[in-house]
Amino acid sequence: MAETNTHVCDVDGLVMKRKGGGSIVSLPPVFSSDSRILYVAWGNSVRAYSTQTGSVLFEFGGISSRCSSLQLLLESDSLAACSEKGEVIFWDCSSAVIQEKRVLELPDAGKITGCHIFGREKDIFIVLWKEQQKFQQLLRFKSSCKDFDEIKVKLNNSQSSFAVGGQENSQYVGTIYKCNVYAVNLRNGKIVRLFVHSERRYTCIAAHKSDHILAVGGIDGCITIWRGFFEQGTPPRSVYHWHTLPVNAICFSETGTSLFSGGGECVMVRWLLEYQEKNFLPRMGSPISHLAVSPGNQLVAASMADNSIQLISPRLTIEKVIQNFTWNVNIGSKETHSMGINKMRFDPRTKSLVLNGLSGHLQFFSAYTNSLLYNLDVVGQNFLTQERNRTIYNTEVVHVAFSCNGNWMATVEVRKDPDFSLESRLKFWRFNEEKQNFGLNTCIESPHIGEICALEMKPGTEDFYQLMAVTSGEDEKFKIWTLMDSSTVREGKGESGEVWHCESVGVYKGLPSGDVGFSSDGSILGAAFAYTLTLWVPDANELKSSLTHPDYHQNIRKLQFGSGDCCHLTVILLPECIIVWNIFSLTMTWAVPIEVSILTADPFSSHMAVFTCSGDLIVFKPSEPQPVLIKPTLSENKILLAAFVPLTKSRSDLMQWQHKSQLYFMNEYQELLVLESQDNDSKEAGHGEAVQGNLSEKSDLNLTPFGLLLAGVKHISNVKPVIPSDYSCDGIPGKEKIDELLRMPAHTMPPLHSICYRFLTSLIKKIGNNSKDEESDAEMEEDENMDDKDSESGSENSVKHERDKSDPDKINLQDKSENCKVVRPKVESTPELEAHLQEVFNESSKWVKAL
Repeated sequence: MAETNTHVCDVDGLVMKRKGGGSIVSLPPVFSSDSRILYVAWGNSVRAYSTQTGSVLFEFGGISSRCSSLQLLLESDSLAACSEKGEVIFWDCSSAVIQEKRVLELPDAGKITGCHIFGREKDIFIVLWKEQQKFQQLLRFKSSCKDFDEIKVKLNNSQSSFAVGGQENSQYVGTIYKCNVYAVNLRNGKIVRLFVHSERRYTCIAAHKSDHILAVGGIDGCITIWRGFFEQGTPPRSVYHWHTLPVNAICFSETGTSLFSGGGECVMVRWLLEYQEKNFLPRMGSPISHLAVSPGNQLVAASMADNSIQLISPRLTIEKVIQNFTWNVNIGSKETHSMGINKMRFDPRTKSLVLNGLSGHLQFFSAYTNSLLYNLDVVGQNFLTQERNRTIYNTEVVHVAFSCNGNWMATVEVRKDPDFSLESRLKFWRFNEEKQNFGLNTCIESPHIGEICALEMKPGTEDFYQLMAVTSGEDEKFKIWTLMDSSTVREGKGESGEVWHCESVGVYKGLPSGDVGFSSDGSILGAAFAYTLTLWVPDANELKSSLTHPDYHQNIRKLQFGSGDCCHLTVILLPECIIVWNIFSLTMTWAVPIEVSILTADPFSSHMAVFTCSGDLIVFKPSEPQPVLIKPTLSENKILLAAFVPLTKSRSDLMQWQHKSQLYFMNEYQELLVLESQDNDSKEAGHGEAVQGNLSEKSDLNLTPFGLLLAGVKHISNVKPVIPSDYSCDGIPGKEKIDELLRMPAHTMPPLHSICYRFLTSLIKKIGNNSKDEESDAEMEEDENMDDKDSESGSENSVKHERDKSDPDKINLQDKSENCKVVRPKVESTPELEAHLQEVFNESSKWVKAL
């Protein structure tokens, strides 16, 4: 599958769209020439962020696979990007319009991990990586994009293995491979090998923008700087050392007098090379992945491992933070969630998806606004950075569950250090209406002996006596937790409140316990013990029945009760099979041999969805073995989590299984994806083609509603305007203008006398959409002299009144202004009505000017 924002999956018209997430730190960011814009690679597109506000200005699209490099060409004021499959696109920076597009003919099967465009001929240097190859290659393509020359140097299998420096006539490329450093002159092809007799392996490299200077970071935390390496003799070098962990990123300042470095210590170091001094910016929250300096040294952009970009001032203070989907640093972006939650949950209170965020945190992501709401600190511990000779383990959240309306949340956190005993805690949180956040209610240390396998909360009720949670652990037990009044527990201590406690424990024949789940109404508790499904009455903890098939003696990995018309069915996942049991008749309904990695159910319909180990998506109803939808090889990337999210309103234009809910799923790049109809594939920012427009126009997006009113800025919309009828008036006139005024804080309002006149005149309805502002001003000037002409107008109107009596169905009242006519609906005319209307039109409007 091509890594695109929108990808056509099959002939059924469904497309896969990216709704959120994804990496903004996969490549070093690039500043604009005036430092006002930061260009960031986001999957197969490039986003332009404002360095002043941190918001997205516009987006560059047109690439069908992921970006592998990003470069600003100052001589042509264009932005260039290269994809992993060899697409090179040049955009105009001010309009995001594609100027030129090239396609490189890559040798064999390879993936581009880096690219640089050189010279006015736009020769292209690429770093090519091939599978099962221990090093990368450096190739130079001519402008024809067909012929290429291979430069005989090897590179590490990392994105930070090469750097380009020097001025236009003396540019060079620096590369690293294990303990070796190479410098390649791009003009004459001369290759210089810089070598130190040591076992120091290099991790990243940076090149000076004007001089022949290379800075190389090592795995031991040292930074080595070489100068004048193209000259005769041994080039001088110097070593700078502060980092204890491997150096991840280094970057020269614009003038080259300073050097910035960062690594796993979560600290950025600024080195003053001439004086060998260093300054620090500590406690940045997560390890540093990339560094970039703006022109004029105005800002430093630090790409962090938690998928954020911090903009740092020359005073080493954090000015802005650009945050996308938050990543767990310990889990990593492309590792399995063995230490993360195994289910993507839906919070019914905030209508958001809940999954792992920062280390020890949960992040709440709104699926309706496609925005990150907040991160909740569950663990309450400082993030521990790694050490050079040992691995430091942080406490991580592995399970989360919510009550039916989101008033209660249960979490399980674990710290697995092989050198110490296991730490696990079960916490219950209650939502605080005043603080609008979850507050810790109960904390249970080591609720099970060993790890906790599953956590679920009883659906369908929020009654005090019906609230219930169940956990299962490696101690071959499941435990039922209920809420009780703490005054009955702490008698004589003067304490009262609600706390959770273990009410009962369930075991079955000494078999290991596994997944647990409640039926849709909460009346049945299902617990997996090895290859047996047991059914219990949770209120009494009474075993009702056990289900085992003689042909399927594999441990149950996952169980899920059906809902709606399939509430009597239970779906069981085995390592190589799906089984459906009827809990009424206690018989197996059907079984299909298939390897499934994820199973999720729609609580608002009877449909379920599974993702196979090969990347297939299958949507089905437990009552029917025939699937509703099959998407073979939906994604080449591994799907980690999935969940159904209810729609704000039912949609009949989608497939039947999507009428009430939408399926969200997240791949190994932590991109949040959905399947939608191809007909409704709108060109949204981040999900379609580039947003085009002038940068100066986009800066006007920060205008307040008062600024829009006074400046006369018109909103541009793709919605077709509704032409008002002469015979009807729907809605309240001026409601939109009034709403704009009321939405603004009072302390930001300009003086009332400066806006009242224009505001009131904007509420006057005129005929025709082409009336000019000058005509409106002329009307108001004539209205100033209205009182002087009252007697004359009265005589004229009396003549009109006599004439209109002959045709009672027509009312033709004329304003004092000859350029503005007022059209009235055809109503039954009476002398009283005409007299009243004439009085209204003859009233003076000087009071408007006086205001």
